[in-house]
Amino acid sequence: MLVSVVMLERRRVSWAAGKAKRAPFADRKGPLEHLWPRNLVVSSAHAAVFTLAPMLAAATPPESEDEEVLLDWDILSAELRDFKSKFVKTLFRVLGCTSLKRLLEACCVEACARKTAIRLLKDPVKSALRKAGRAGRGVAALKMLRTAAYANALTYVSNFVVEEAVLLWRLGRRRRVVRQSTSLLVGFGAAYACSTCGIALGTLLKPGWGTVLGAAFGDIASLLILEPQQQHPHRHGD
Repeated sequence: MLVSVVMLERRRVSWAAGKAKRAPFADRKGPLEHLWPRNLVVSSAHAAVFTLAPMLAAATPPESEDEEVLLDWDILSAELRDFKSKFVKTLFRVLGCTSLKRLLEACCVEACARKTAIRLLKDPVKSALRKAGRAGRGVAALKMLRTAAYANALTYVSNFVVEEAVLLWRLGRRRRVVRQSTSLLVGFGAAYACSTCGIALGTLLKPGWGTVLGAAFGDIASLLILEPQQQHPHRHGD
């Protein structure tokens, strides 16, 4: 019994020491870190996937007499002609969102209360691993609801601002900006809520990779819940 008490006390002291050593903004990324070669490769891969996905969707026949025909290659070939220009535009959007997020992070550190700024700048994956290590997956999942709500905020705000800027830039050619802006706001709001819940559920299953996949499936769930015109409001008329 005495040995068990001593071991528990050692764990408590070790946990407290580890918590004390961690810097308040340990999860914060550098302002230009997303422009490093390795991170640029990751951003380019994301942009390529985001660009290619709607092209593949357009080339996929809804109903085909031949079940072996998965793609209409003529349509896909026509879609791929614009791949380069669309890829470059998407990559600039990805980098623009990340750059704006870093700027918002810097503003939060200067303007927000210290406790609030720390929550806004947390890395959800690292936080999930820390919480699961201290209290187990169940408690970590519950706590991740609040953590993810804070940590996701700047990501979705920066994405919304960038997409809204694109809409305003198209004002001379698009007369439905108000309606598109509303759909954009609803879409990002739903994605934010679903991603936050997905992070908590993913943490419950497997802290770390489960957290990442939960966020991704949360985004996908928001697309399935919303009407088609609200899924990608900024693409109307393209």
